[in-house]
Amino acid sequence: MLVSSAELYKRAGIDRVETAIVNMEQNGFKLDVDFCNRSRVDAEEQEAVTLERLNDWLVDAGFPRDINWASPLQVAKLLHDDMGMPPSPVWKKGRVNLAKGERKLDEAALGWIRNRSEPSVRFGLDELVRLRRIRGAIKYLGKLPGYVAPDGLVHSVAGPASDADQRAGTITWRLAAKNPEVMQIPTDIKKDWFRVRKAFIAPMGHTLLVADEKALEVVILGHLLVRLFDDHQLADMVAPGAPDIHSTNARLVFGKFLRWERHGRCVDQFPVEYFQSDDYPELQRLRQAIKEVWYGLMYGKSAYGFATSLRDDRDNPIGEEAASKIVAALFDAVPGVPRYQSFVLDYIQQHHGIPGLGGAWCDLRELTQSGDQWLLKKAHRVAQNYPMQNGGAVIIGRAMADCYEDKWLWDQGLRLERQVHDEFNWRVPETADLAGVKARIRQHMTSYPLTAPLQVTIGQGANWDEAGNA
Repeated sequence: MLVSSAELYKRAGIDRVETAIVNMEQNGFKLDVDFCNRSRVDAEEQEAVTLERLNDWLVDAGFPRDINWASPLQVAKLLHDDMGMPPSPVWKKGRVNLAKGERKLDEAALGWIRNRSEPSVRFGLDELVRLRRIRGAIKYLGKLPGYVAPDGLVHSVAGPASDADQRAGTITWRLAAKNPEVMQIPTDIKKDWFRVRKAFIAPMGHTLLVADEKALEVVILGHLLVRLFDDHQLADMVAPGAPDIHSTNARLVFGKFLRWERHGRCVDQFPVEYFQSDDYPELQRLRQAIKEVWYGLMYGKSAYGFATSLRDDRDNPIGEEAASKIVAALFDAVPGVPRYQSFVLDYIQQHHGIPGLGGAWCDLRELTQSGDQWLLKKAHRVAQNYPMQNGGAVIIGRAMADCYEDKWLWDQGLRLERQVHDEFNWRVPETADLAGVKARIRQHMTSYPLTAPLQVTIGQGANWDEAGNA
């Protein structure tokens, strides 16, 4: 049944969410400027050492030291034309069109080149990756202090996740932060050696709480499978107390269905918790691979795309045949996923759009009525993911507004500082009833009525990094 714009606006609670967003922007957050400055000095010192090593490596290889390492053209000429290294056929987004002279030198492409190089060449490539990571940290550490306002706080601006409409006439209502773009700061220590999130600190007498909706998009899909097909498998897989879903899927796909072996035994003979253990890096890689496939499928990716994005132990693309087997095994492990994909395709061909969890309509007529099969495939990709993205935005927005309007939480001194992806960052006085505050937050964040129950993890610490990893 179609609803009016006014009813949709009311259901989504747009006015409530906007009020909470304005309050979040006014609250601001504390930045440790000294930490930024100290870390930047450290990073710049490491940058200088790394540059010296790279330049020495050039001289030892018989080349001048005057290359600009920030220039993709100069680096490509050095590696491919001067040193004769093969150009990578893959990069982080898929294939590289080598026949048309395309060259890519992101970290994925450099990894491919590295695995085909002599040890002396590998040293230079490793240093180049190191230089880029250091400079990435310097960028954030250098610019963050410039956002501190006269009141001593940083006041990010929140708004739609994209200024451009990427979903055929609708938006998902997801939020992003600007000035600074806090959502882009890495969480992975492998990508952020200087732990920039440590600069986001609690004011004196306060602690930071980081509350995260666990596997939100997967939970929403589990809810949809129950509602559409009475299929409870995925909902059970993400239910409270269930093992990590990506570990479970890796064990099923590579063990039960593909019969891969590691350490001399079939993968499904290992306990599921081993797939997240640092003692079993081979199993960790399988978990990461199936996680990539899972989320890639949610965005409409196919075996053709996984053929290059998934790599073997030598960083070679696994190829379309191997990728097809992995996708097929995942479909066998969780048959609700291909059933959902087929349902979505039929639905958009009949209705030329798809609703989000909160009732918003994603209009896809321009794509579905074009008669172009490529545009229909694009519409299918958008439509598969839209209910989860829009649903996540609705759930997060409602939780934000509910917490803001909770007088007891307000009286306890709870103040929202950031909303990042599916995560809230709050500050609260150390004198508050912290156990009660966490319980109340969890209650609001899990109250949206889904057949697959929402789960929330809450960490506490003196800074964003500490609280987010607690």
